[in-house]
Amino acid sequence: GYGKIFVDTDTRLKYLDSSGNLAVQTGVIDANVTAVGNVGGGEDDLMTHNIDVTNHMGVNGDSLTIYASGKDNASMSSTIKAKLGTTTIFTSQEVMMAEWFCTIRICRIGQSDQVAFWTFQDTGGNISTTNGVTALAENLSSDKVFKFTGTGGDGMMNDEVTQEYMQITHNASTL
Repeated sequence: GYGKIFVDTDTRLKYLDSSGNLAVQTGVIDANVTAVGNVGGGEDDLMTHNIDVTNHMGVNGDSLTIYASGKDNASMSSTIKAKLGTTTIFTSQEVMMAEWFCTIRICRIGQSDQVAFWTFQDTGGNISTTNGVTALAENLSSDKVFKFTGTGGDGMMNDEVTQEYMQITHNASTL
């Protein structure tokens, strides 16, 4: 027979297969619009999300898509990084007095083997776009934190680099 779709207490759609087992959740797993910025000098966490790897990266072919954006308010170049677990997916080129946008697709190839395809763009004076592919070797036997970090260019002021949006979507390899 067919399964059932219902809305759970966390207001997300869930799917039960024909045996009544909770099937892998597909769709938006996090959306954040609360702006956060760096604090003084040094690298600071911007937005973070704990990835439930069992449900969202548990099968080869599963992937996550991350959309993010923010602003750089520093008169000197700032740096933005995207990270999964202990692996840096990318480090931005120098961003100065610009808005920035990013899309990342992380695909599971194996238990400790992933690949990330990414695009980073800023609207600064030269309007630059950077694309890349990064191999990751995170062990997916336990949950992983995905995050963006920022380092302000002037190094002394708060909110030199801010993140204003992040959405993470799970793309199941199968239902």
